[in-house]
Amino acid sequence: MKVKKNNKILVIALSVAFVSITIIAIVAFLNWQFVFTFSDGLSDIKEKISSESYTDIDVLSYQINLELNSDEQTINGDVLIKLKTKQQKQNRIVLNFYDNFRLSTVTINGKKTDYTYDDNLLILNNTRPFGKEIELRIIYSGTPKNVGLGSFNFGKYKNKSLVYSLNEPVFASTWFPCNDDVTDKAFLKMSITNDSNMVSISNGKLIDMTIKGSKKTYTYVSEYPISTYLVALYSGQYENFKENYISVDSKDTMLINYYVTEDKLDEAKIDFSIHVEAIKIFSELFGEYPFLKDGYGVAQFLWKHGAMEHQTITGIGSDYISGLKFHTSILVHELAHHWWGNAVSPKSWKDIWLNEGFSTYSEALYYEKKSGVKSLQSTMLSFKNDFEDGPLYNPGLKMFSRLVYDKGAWVLH
Repeated sequence: MKVKKNNKILVIALSVAFVSITIIAIVAFLNWQFVFTFSDGLSDIKEKISSESYTDIDVLSYQINLELNSDEQTINGDVLIKLKTKQQKQNRIVLNFYDNFRLSTVTINGKKTDYTYDDNLLILNNTRPFGKEIELRIIYSGTPKNVGLGSFNFGKYKNKSLVYSLNEPVFASTWFPCNDDVTDKAFLKMSITNDSNMVSISNGKLIDMTIKGSKKTYTYVSEYPISTYLVALYSGQYENFKENYISVDSKDTMLINYYVTEDKLDEAKIDFSIHVEAIKIFSELFGEYPFLKDGYGVAQFLWKHGAMEHQTITGIGSDYISGLKFHTSILVHELAHHWWGNAVSPKSWKDIWLNEGFSTYSEALYYEKKSGVKSLQSTMLSFKNDFEDGPLYNPGLKMFSRLVYDKGAWVLH
């Protein structure tokens, strides 16, 4: 995740003899964003990240079918979860799921089961043997709560509907039942149904699109396991354009999909043109892009603070598509997360500095590859001038602050 900085004047004192360094520093400034501690949603985050996860299950896969009703701001969900139990004597299964939905069906292996649904937990009776695969099905309806940083939003862009999710760190359970634990990665199949004039997007590769009456359904499959905080949903009146990336060994061609509103199309084609080269730079530095089979993409959404590294389909705020490449560092940062955070993931949210520190440092490495070591130095100097004091491990409510991002980058440097 990358969030916008507060407006601040950056004074660069360089001699005339170093005009080239000045130019590099100015470019770095225009592309660099401060981060900050959020005021909205902090109580939600504090409560959730301090609670213990339910680690006695291992989710293998989610099959999520959602119908969106933008006018009523409701969803109809039908979710199949395959999992295994991890304890020898286990008589219940606990899922994270906000308790404001109406449940119409709850089954284990096709049979109705007793359950309790309270305090944002769905607890099901389970008498299955240890290690045996279990299939749960939960059918539900209602209005998702919008908590944390904005977990599920029925928004509008220029008076047109635009729906999106932003689960980080622990709010996927506001819209689908899950084991909302950063360490429990699972395969994902997502089907999204909305009005036929809407384009719906999720993680992975589009495998099917069907129209039935006035409704259109898009279905995506992820070939790689995914943490729940990275599960994405976008649905809007998008225009789509594409590019191709050729792997470092020249053996694979990967599709890059971009989704923006019509008024942002020309600007996005300019701003997003950095991706092919950026993926190549990071693939040469860190190893090949880790989700080649699923591809990569960027979708415009309405979050006002920056962008979010949803696995294979980054979300970028509408305000950061300008056609001037002012926010390249945001795009580069979210791309870097696909190595640092998405592929290699932290054990807990206490280690979030590994996600953000590596991705912030990756910005400097990108500029070094583009413009030389002086560009890296000026970028790192900009990070050093403003990061906060404090411990990186377990930053609490500073988990999205300059401490985590910029000090984390300097520890690596």
